[in-house]
Amino acid sequence: MAASIQAREYAEGRQEGRMAMLREGILDILEARFKSVPYDVRENIQKIPTEVRLRKLIRQAAVVESVETFGSAL
Repeated sequence: MAASIQAREYAEGRQEGRMAMLREGILDILEARFKSVPYDVRENIQKIPTEVRLRKLIRQAAVVESVETFGSAL
């Protein structure tokens, strides 16, 4: 049972790590394209709870017209 708990915690930690990297990637792309990212956009990115949504947003960050447009889509 302890091994099962450890395996679950390990998997959860890996998922949290992937999500943190996706969030950082989104911010990196937006900063590279638009030089700055408003605080509210940063905060809203941090609140996104699913990896699938973050993956979609990283693609949008690469092609969106403005950081304001990106922020309104959150």
